[in-house]
Order: sequence, then structure tokens, then C-alpha cells
Amino acid sequence: MLTDSDLRIWYHQQGLNPEVQQRIDAIRHNPPARAVQGGRKNVSGRYPSKKMGVTIQFESHRVELARIIQLEFDDEVLEYYDQPHGGVELIYKARSGRPCRVVSTPDLFVIRANGASWEECKPEAELEKLAQTQPNRYCRDEDGVWRCPPGEEYAARFGLTFRVWSDVEVSWEFQDNIAWLDDYLRFDSPVIEPTTVAAVQNLVEERRGLSLADLLGADTGATPDDIYILIATRQIYVDLYSGKLSNHHAVKVFLNETIALAYVQAQLIQAPTSPDGFQRIQISIGVRLNWDGEVWEISNTGTNKTSLQQADGQMVSLNNEQLDALIDRGEITAVDQVSHHDELQAAVNDLLRQASPKAMEDAYERYQAIQPYLGESAPICPTRTVKRWRDRYRAAERKYGNGLVGLVPNRRLQGNRVPKISAEVLAYMDSYIQKHYETIKQRNAHSVFKTFKADFAEEHPDWVLPCRASFYNAVKRRSGAEQTRSRQGKRAAIQKELMYWELTRTTPQHGSRPFEIVHIDHTPMDIELLSSLESLSLCNISVDKLSKPQELANQAWLTLMIDAYSRRILAAYVTYESPSYRTCMMVMRICVSRFKRLPQTIVVDNGSEFHSIYFNNLAAFYQITLKYRPPAFARFGTLVERMFGTNNQEFLYNLQGNTQGRKNRQTTKTVDPKRNALWNLPDLYKFLCTWLYEVYDQEKHPALDQSPCDAYTSGLAIGGQREHRRIEYNENFKILTLAAPKPDTRKIQPTRGIKIFNIWYWNDIFRDPMLEKQKIEVRYDPFNIGIAYAYARNQWVKCTSGYFSVLNGRTEKEVQLASEEVKKRKKQIGKNTEISDRELAQFLKDIDKHEVLLKQRLKALDNQTVLRVIEGGLSETLPIPHDTQETQPHDSEEVRLYVLPDIEQNHSQILPTVERYLEDEAEEEFEIYGEY
Repeated sequence: MLTDSDLRIWYHQQGLNPEVQQRIDAIRHNPPARAVQGGRKNVSGRYPSKKMGVTIQFESHRVELARIIQLEFDDEVLEYYDQPHGGVELIYKARSGRPCRVVSTPDLFVIRANGASWEECKPEAELEKLAQTQPNRYCRDEDGVWRCPPGEEYAARFGLTFRVWSDVEVSWEFQDNIAWLDDYLRFDSPVIEPTTVAAVQNLVEERRGLSLADLLGADTGATPDDIYILIATRQIYVDLYSGKLSNHHAVKVFLNETIALAYVQAQLIQAPTSPDGFQRIQISIGVRLNWDGEVWEISNTGTNKTSLQQADGQMVSLNNEQLDALIDRGEITAVDQVSHHDELQAAVNDLLRQASPKAMEDAYERYQAIQPYLGESAPICPTRTVKRWRDRYRAAERKYGNGLVGLVPNRRLQGNRVPKISAEVLAYMDSYIQKHYETIKQRNAHSVFKTFKADFAEEHPDWVLPCRASFYNAVKRRSGAEQTRSRQGKRAAIQKELMYWELTRTTPQHGSRPFEIVHIDHTPMDIELLSSLESLSLCNISVDKLSKPQELANQAWLTLMIDAYSRRILAAYVTYESPSYRTCMMVMRICVSRFKRLPQTIVVDNGSEFHSIYFNNLAAFYQITLKYRPPAFARFGTLVERMFGTNNQEFLYNLQGNTQGRKNRQTTKTVDPKRNALWNLPDLYKFLCTWLYEVYDQEKHPALDQSPCDAYTSGLAIGGQREHRRIEYNENFKILTLAAPKPDTRKIQPTRGIKIFNIWYWNDIFRDPMLEKQKIEVRYDPFNIGIAYAYARNQWVKCTSGYFSVLNGRTEKEVQLASEEVKKRKKQIGKNTEISDRELAQFLKDIDKHEVLLKQRLKALDNQTVLRVIEGGLSETLPIPHDTQETQPHDSEEVRLYVLPDIEQNHSQILPTVERYLEDEAEEEFEIYGEY
């Protein structure tokens, strides 16, 4: 960003008056005018800008985000701001002639070295529509450039400009390459040994135009990370606009840009060869030619010479031998001529493309029948049918140069194609269906047809009534998203929306390497869980005294973080709590704990937990781009939704207490999942991790044709290990994933410490007189409210509550429920509702007397056990049978899980067995099919 002195210099260079300077200062110093919201089909999000030092909002990842990335890596751009403060006043006339005056907020305000401008980013298709509906606001100029005249008039008052930017200007090769190199451009990369740099540069210089794949495989001592660092730091050159780095074989590497341009120019001036040896330029009067960038027109053709003339009248004569040589070398090309051969070939291709497979079979059979009669002397006189086929063959051969197309039957054009129902009747029928069938009443077609007959006969007695089948066909012809939206609402219509496949060259949907794009999502688990014996004993509850243990059954939530490229499960978290910022922080912790990495882009839905300040701050700290899927559009999250389905089918639905039976209305009490609940949360989480991290991870995925683990490993081998992005799972990282109160600072009180949620916390560092009454940053652990952290003396220190013995292990949600109960009681007796930490601790001591809080305590204790599993690792907590070999399953072998027979005798201990082969076919088994 510009410093104050740099900004003053820029103001002086641009000659901007004080009024304009104040306008720009207001944009620079004020937050965005509004928070962006993704549209019905737009993926919105936040981009962590290194240039600006803040996160930049975008409403579309295919339009605005693409423009933001261009601005981020444009050396001419000094600063840019999203949703600039103040807006732009647009004055124009509507298409009806009515004057309009609106204040619009452009998408961006850009400060460049040579000026500043407001920018509006829109898809090309939307601009085409706006040019029709608002022609005085959006239009194309004679050069085909989109413009906004009222915006330009407003900007001109300040000596600035206004630009309309379309997505056709996006270079998707550049976008993909920036995503590929992002880790090296955004973060400090390790220093490469000079000998390695010299070896790479020497090889690139010796073999100009060397492919990136060959360079990666060459014996230079450089790792893939080293090669990408050299490209990112411009020590070797790759044209980021001409090919994707992920397509290694197609990308050329050069020592610098000058050599690359010379290489490309040399390739262009090579004499082109015609594939069929024929001259493609027709030499006749009026044909226009391109010669060294100038347009010439043939004005005369002779036996020995040909004359060419320019638009200004200048003429030149060339010997025919000279002209042929220039054409053969490619120095003279046709401007707007399409050869007759190409026209014929296009016509043939069009005719063959319209033919059905059956029609092509018939054409081949006809060709075999006429083949003996195609020569000069036929053996016998052909029949009339064969003679007709032969004549068609020869006619097509003369016309198209291909006789087979003359034998293709045109059955699709046979018969009476004229509609038997008049256009007026069809229009009336469509209008009637729209008014009476496509309504929220959701009448069936049969009842609508009954009223249609009566109304039709009354209104148009002279018209012919369509039959029932024609009416039903008209209803079916109108079926689709619009009809469903009119009858059942927009959410039901989503399933009928057309799937628009990305046929253009955009960035890959699932990324080009591991950790480029990951998805996070939650789902309620389809299984009823009991409280564990450990949590019951801690709450002084005896299993023998429980008359109805099923009353303590609960359903948990599953959160998954999935790598989009390899489909590998990076993190799995199970908890009784509904999704919250705490859930988001936990999956981030698990990911770092397992892989020592965080992703480049995270795709999430629009849940409030993903918009929390804690999750956004953590993403911004590690410079992660956040993308929000459109609401109610499950198709944008099919990858993670399919994984949830796979998990249900292959794991949960094979466990006792699963809830799939509730889908049947005839379910009885004996098979009620609550009455048959067997699993508890800690045990379920342990074996779920075994299933996700070991079994599913090693099975071949149908979409990848390899296992997620193998896809992940091969992706890192090609894309680089990127060790400089390593994140250590230590106390500092854990503190970053903790929550902060509002506000996030607290004043240190002498002898008492800091106060968070009416609870006092202390550390001996607060004895320092220099810290007295100082405001410091604080954090608290939502899973253990007995401790907090404070940033004092340039370090994070751990603080404990004065009632640590009572609050240790208590969760934030437990304390909230207890606080509400204490406030409620104090309010009933007319006391001050402010709660002290002593009152809260005393209340929590008696928690077993309160049913609501007791149930929450049982859930919290099981959640704490899950956290211990996460912190300690699965190897320390998973009970593995002694006879199970510690080997990894392979793709070629069938992996099966089953539950041991003694499961019914012990509700708290359930042991898994992972075996290659099963001898006992009576046991339940899981067959792993991958994506569901």
C-alpha cells in the first residue's frame, strides 16, 4: 500500500485538486460500503490480498475474483478497494425515456501509477442483457468495448475514469498459474543453492523451448519446489498467459522473456505446410491478401504477372513464380477467403452429423449394394432401386466430393410435419396451462383438462378441441424448472435447473493439486448415541439405576474437511454441539495436527459459523481464500455431500442404532433407534477415524481410478511439497484457534487479574506494576472455560480461574446455560442479575440436580473425550485386537470391517477388526465402493 508521502507524490503527479483528494481519501480510509452477498448462483467470498494487507470481498469467483487476482499481480496497480465508499451517481434515461438517477456502488476502485478509476465487473452474458434493457447505461462502442456513459460522466467530474470489465477479458491460463504459484508468490520461499540455480539455467539455455515436464525430470539436483520458486522469482521464464503449469508437457521454459519472444517469432515465420498439398488461396480478381501486415487486393491476373493494389491506390506487380513462393512460405495469406474444399467438407460433416446410427448403417448397406455397378461395365442391369441409389451416390459425389452422403436416408424429413393443431389453439392451451396448472394449488393434469374442455367449448365453439393426449403433451412440453417453480417454489425448482458444464477454459473445478481447494461441511449423523460409562460415572450416575437409558440417547454432528483434488479426508470431527465457530476451529486444528498444512482455498456454505469473526480471522492470518456456496444449491457442494452419503452407506448404516429405519412410517417401538442405541460418542469417533483415515483412504475411488492416498501422494510429487507452508501444531497455533471475547482486550486489575464472562483469571505475571491497569489481548478456550490466555510482555501466558477445580473441563456452552439459570433464579427473587464467578461455581457444583444442565454435562464430557483422542492421536486410544496385523490395505485386496460378537455384552467397549479376508460369512461386512 502507499504511504502518506507516496500518496502525496502521486496526487501531485496526477494534478488532482483537494476535492478529488478528499474523495479518494474517503475511499481509502472507510470500510467497504456494503458486505457482499452471493447471488442465487454466484460463489462469493473473501480474498486475502498481500498487496493491500486486508481481505477483499468478491461476489463472483468467476468474475470479480478473477479481476482481483489480475489487479493483485499487476505491477502498475498501486492499490485497489472493494465496494468503494460513497458510490457513484448515475444519471441517464431509461429505455422508456423516463429520467433515472441512482447511486450505484461499483465493484472496485483502482489506483494505478497513471491514474485511478472505478470498475464494474460483470459477465459478458449479463452485459448483453443489460444493453437491451438499459441501453443508455451499458453499451458497446465501435471497437466492441463495453462502456457505461453515465459512470464515465460522473468520473470525469473528478478527473478520473470509469471502466466496465467483462469476464471475456479473463486469461484462465494466468488464473490457474497464479493459483499454482500462490504459495511461492505470497510467502517467503527457501533459498536455493547457487549451484542448483546454475544447473537449471544452463539446461534451459542449452535446450531452448524445453518443456516443464522434461525440466522436472532432468538431473539438475532441483526439486519441483525449486523449479517453481525459480519461475515465481523470474530466474527462469514461463509465459503464464500461454499455458497451464499443471499441464507440464505443454509448457515451454526459457531463460528470460526476450529469448521466449524470439523463439515464438521463429516458430511463426516458418513456412506452413498444407496437409493435403493443395494451394488454399484462390488467385482471382477481388481476392484480398495479407502481405507483411498490409491488406492488398488482386486487381489483375495475367499469364506471367499478377497485380496487387492497396486501399490508397498503391500498386505492385509480381511474377507469378514470386507470388507462389511468397504464398508457399506463408508470407502472403488470405484475409477473408474460405476455400471451396473447406466449404464442401463442412457441408459433408454437417450432413453426417445429422444422420442417426441406423441411417449410417442403411447408407453402408446401400453402398455395398451399388458397389458392383459403379464401374464402367456393370455385370448385370441393376434394379430400379439400386439404380436410384447409384444415381444419388454419383450426384453427391459431384456436388460434395463424397458419394456416401447421398445414400443416407432422410427419414427425419419424411411424413406430414405440419402441426394438426392450429397456432391459436396451441397458444390458448399454453395460456390455460399457465393459469390453471402452474399454480401453488398443484392441481393434476386430469382435473385441469376437465375444466379446460368446458372453458374451451364456451369461449371458442368454432375451434377444434384438442384431445386429452395433446393436452398432456402440452403440459409435459412446458415441464422444467419454471413449471416446478410456479407449482412448488424455487427450492424445488433447483433440482430441475439445467446443469451448465464449464465448456470454456476456466480454472479446474477441483483444483490442480492437493491443498489447493478443500470443502468443509456438517451433517447430523444418522445414528443414536448413548452416554459413555466414563461420563456417567463422572456425573455420579449408575447404569443400574437408569430405568430408561434411551432417554439419554442423542444424535451427534459430523464435520468433514475434504481435499477436492484427491478426495482425501483431511479432518473429521464429531460432537454433540450443533455447528458453530468451535466446530470450524476444531477441523482446522485436526488438519494442522495431521498434515502440518492449511489449504489455499476453503469452500463452505453460508452457515453463520463460517461467517464468524474467529473463522474469518484465522483464514486471513494464514492467507486463505474463503468461498461461499450459493444458498440451497447443493450442486456446488456435491463432492462433500457424496462423501456424507458414502459414510452413511458404508459405515453408519452397518451399526446398531442407525436411524435409516425412521424413514419407514411403519417402524415399531421394538426397532426404534433410541431403544436400540448401543454406541457412545468417543467409541464411534475412534472407529469413524479408522474408517475414514485408513480404509476409505486406501480404496480405489471411481472418479480418480486410484485411491485418495495415492492421488494425494502423486499430486504432491508433481505440485511440490511446499514445505515453507508448514505449520507447527504447538501452543501458539492452538491460541490462534481460540475465541476472543467482545471486545478482545481486558484491563488488568491489581490482585484480581482479567475478567472474561464474569470469571476472573490470574497469572503471576500480572504482579508486574508496569502492567497494572494496562489493556491486553485475551483469548479463552471454549472447550475448557477454566483457563484463558493473555498477551503480556510480548508473549501469550496461560491464566487460570480462581475456581479452577470447578470450572476445569467445563465448556462455554455449559457455562452459558448455567449463567442463564442463575440469572433466572435471581430475577425471580428480585435480586441484581449480575453473576459473580463464586455464584457460578457454586451452581455448577450442584449441576446433577438440574436435568437440563446434567444432559449438557454428559454431552460435554463425551466431547472432551473426543478432544483427548484428537490431541493424543488414534494410536494411543484405539483398542486394536492382538491378532490383527498392523498392515495397510491395498487396492487389490478387499478390505472388510466387522463388529465382534461380544458387542452386545459391553455397551461401552466395541472393538473393530480390519482383515484382508473373512472366513466367517455370517458377520456383517462393509464393501467399499468410494464415491456414493
